[in-house]
Amino acid sequence: RYLVFTENAKIRKLALNCGLIGLSNFFIHKAPCLIIACADLKDNIKINGQDYYLVDTAISFHQMLLYARNYGIESCWLAAFSEKKLKGYLKLPAQWKIVAMAPLGYPAEKKGLYSKAVSGFAKSKDRKSLETIVRFM
Repeated sequence: RYLVFTENAKIRKLALNCGLIGLSNFFIHKAPCLIIACADLKDNIKINGQDYYLVDTAISFHQMLLYARNYGIESCWLAAFSEKKLKGYLKLPAQWKIVAMAPLGYPAEKKGLYSKAVSGFAKSKDRKSLETIVRFM
């Protein structure tokens, strides 16, 4: 399930209702489009006691963001929000879970100070080596 917002006033209001002021809301308040990925638990598959709604929703959402990238549309996967507050604001059914959200839009010609700072913080100097994360068997 996807909730798509394209009206700036609705996106700004939603940004104020994310529940974590200063995190997700700062990333989305100026976005031309915002998509919220939800899972309907009635469609959940359980195998060996493991819920698969997160995997299923994450795969489809990621594919959507990759597809958008083919057209030059940038996005940022966000999970820093209060699901309880956001779910209440959106009046979602009880069996729905909000998995992630992403602002989407064409990149600005010139990055502002905030965008430059976020890009700088996002580039970790402490990346783990391939040998640390991959084990050839």
